[in-house]
Amino acid sequence: MWFFFLLYVLPAAYAASKVGPHYGFLAGFATLAAVLATQTALLTWGAAWVKRRRAAAAPPATIVPADIPEAEPDDEPDVRLRYGEHARFKQLVLVADDTRLDVTRRFYDELKRGIESFVDVDAGRDGSGAAMVSAAELASADDTLTVFVSNDGAWSGFRVGDDGFRFRRGAITRLQLTLVMPLRWVGGYMVTLWFDVPNRERAAEYVSHSKLFDLDLEHSDRRSRALTHACREIASVLDVAFDVSEASDA
Repeated sequence: MWFFFLLYVLPAAYAASKVGPHYGFLAGFATLAAVLATQTALLTWGAAWVKRRRAAAAPPATIVPADIPEAEPDDEPDVRLRYGEHARFKQLVLVADDTRLDVTRRFYDELKRGIESFVDVDAGRDGSGAAMVSAAELASADDTLTVFVSNDGAWSGFRVGDDGFRFRRGAITRLQLTLVMPLRWVGGYMVTLWFDVPNRERAAEYVSHSKLFDLDLEHSDRRSRALTHACREIASVLDVAFDVSEASDA
């Protein structure tokens, strides 16, 4: 280290020794300072130049893309609203796994059972007035839930497979999906419907405007996203309020 220090100072000291005896101490000291400053500037510039050259010769740094988050329910594209002879409708997939057929049928049955406890329901098979959306207008209908509103605006309804039912449009005022988080058991899902009239099956002293049913389905993130999206689509066709809540099974 001392060797490099001497190499750094020696040129300045040599220059000062040549100037000082002829022009005095102050001139020699000024020469020493000027030479040291010039050397420092040259060394700094040289170091910066070498650094730039190394940076230019180095391969470009690998850019690691940020993790792409999984699509949230709001990110899912809307299901296309289709127009049939008697009704406009959306055909929905409730869950995309091997429980799809059972979940779709259970959802339909619970909807029908809940709605008919509040208002009159007209049910029928394909081709009847209750179906309103024909098999010819649908893709495979056994494992999808079709929600519809009649073109004249009088009816709303649902269809699964060859079965369908309709009821007075406007009877349902709100739809809620509850995600039951699996803190102790396997979690699940509950659906609540609100109506503009009280439950016809309740005693007179107990007035209820809502109906809740359990889908009897284990919780998973994928199912939560799919069911949230499907319920939002149902609410959009029926033109009712929709929200999602969370509960736990603890």
